[in-house]
Amino acid sequence: MLTQYEFAALEAIVKSEYQDNPENPVDWRVWTQYVNPFKTKRVLSGIYASLSKKGFIEVGFLEDGNGRNKMGTVCITQAGYDAYNARKGAA
Repeated sequence: MLTQYEFAALEAIVKSEYQDNPENPVDWRVWTQYVNPFKTKRVLSGIYASLSKKGFIEVGFLEDGNGRNKMGTVCITQAGYDAYNARKGAA
């Protein structure tokens, strides 16, 4: 079962403008800095820890293109997408 905050975090990933495959967002990485539906990064960090522990997301890093910086990424797993759709359907 997803909490309200967990659902909001998954929805931000699924509906991200950087989502390359909106029809099936599973395993498509988006930039974490652009999918934070909360007021602070601290809240997002806690929610991501919970979702990651449940196996609903994977958090990682990608090079920014010039090889000097890494930017945070997140993707929703199939289990996360199933939980998201179940909660969305129940609403």
